[in-house]
Amino acid sequence: MNANISGSIDVVYNGSLASIGAEFTCSVGTGSVTYTDLGAGGMSRLGDIISTDDYNSASDKYTFSLTSSTGSIEVRGQSL
Repeated sequence: MNANISGSIDVVYNGSLASIGAEFTCSVGTGSVTYTDLGAGGMSRLGDIISTDDYNSASDKYTFSLTSSTGSIEVRGQSL
């Protein structure tokens, strides 16, 4: 799914299956992207990309890309 949106976006991810990796790519024109680890960790951020630590080795992958022209994006996640 691709979408161009304005406003504040809150994305929450909780994953516990080792076979599934997740990657979030977020960008904003005016605003901010914040990332909050929800506990045990298992996720890391490199620039605008936030992914589960097992993303590259996972047999199934979830990829989410979000662009906001004006506003903020908050991604909160954990992968156990």
